[in-house]
Amino acid sequence: MAILQQYTNCSEGSEVDPVSFFEFVINPQSFGQTIENIFYVSFLVKDGHVKVELDGDGLPVIFPCEPYKEGQSRQAVGKKQFMFSLTMEKWREIIEVMGLEEPLIPTRDE
Repeated sequence: MAILQQYTNCSEGSEVDPVSFFEFVINPQSFGQTIENIFYVSFLVKDGHVKVELDGDGLPVIFPCEPYKEGQSRQAVGKKQFMFSLTMEKWREIIEVMGLEEPLIPTRDE
């Protein structure tokens, strides 16, 4: 979550700038860590810490948000699910098309 906040404009009272989902989760140095990053983001979404929406180009972007709080009406928290598959071939294509060289989430020791 802290990493996402570094890449979004989260100042009090301001609009939050989204982060490209692919730029955030893709590790151009490790397909395995890319999959792990997607897995971790899915839990941030599930717990209400972030939301994923589509931008004007139809690409997913991530916004930080306030997590669900005890006693909050469940109707107030909108949740949607989506699935996608990511093959190693598609991973390489995304890296090339988006010109990704360094991961936003640092590479972990394997």
